[in-house]
Amino acid sequence: MAIFNTFKASIETQVQGDLIKKGEAFNFNPNNPWAAEFIIQNITSEIFEFSKEDVIFSTAQIKKYKDYLKLNPFAGGLLADGVKYKLDRTHKKGEIVYIIDIDGDKAQLKLDWLNKQKIEWVHGRKINWTKWQVAAAFTAAAVAATVGYFIYNKPIPKQPTEEALPKNNTNQLPARGVDTTKKSDKIKTLKVALDTTRH
Repeated sequence: MAIFNTFKASIETQVQGDLIKKGEAFNFNPNNPWAAEFIIQNITSEIFEFSKEDVIFSTAQIKKYKDYLKLNPFAGGLLADGVKYKLDRTHKKGEIVYIIDIDGDKAQLKLDWLNKQKIEWVHGRKINWTKWQVAAAFTAAAVAATVGYFIYNKPIPKQPTEEALPKNNTNQLPARGVDTTKKSDKIKTLKVALDTTRH
């Protein structure tokens, strides 16, 4: 798998006496007239790429650092594109700590979860596929159970009861076109008194 040929990590350099602090490196450019005053750079936020043996600088890093970045200003420790490194693993509080060694100078690697998997692959550690398959099976079962729970417990809309239906309110305005005059079923008749005295 080509995707697992390299891994990426940031570097936390170790303290080298009183000149630099943890995480700092020297950028020593011999062509710089101020070379006597070493340029100190904090590289803890810089992400570097590594193959199994080499440090791989990006184009921007080659342009920025060239071959002048050193883990130790007085010894070797040249951190540059194509430089060989050795990987050391140590255990600290139950976790694996990855340390690169360049010409005897060491720096700790800071890796995210994905690159912790990739570094083991690049450096020939076998991946326990059974462990991953069991983890995937448990995850799939948990997802299926969650989805099934929500489908089974989906709320069912209830039919409205008589109490919920709107009641016939006599105070409502009449609809348009409706004759609102009160009509009676009784027919009123006029009683006319007939005058029988006239002939």
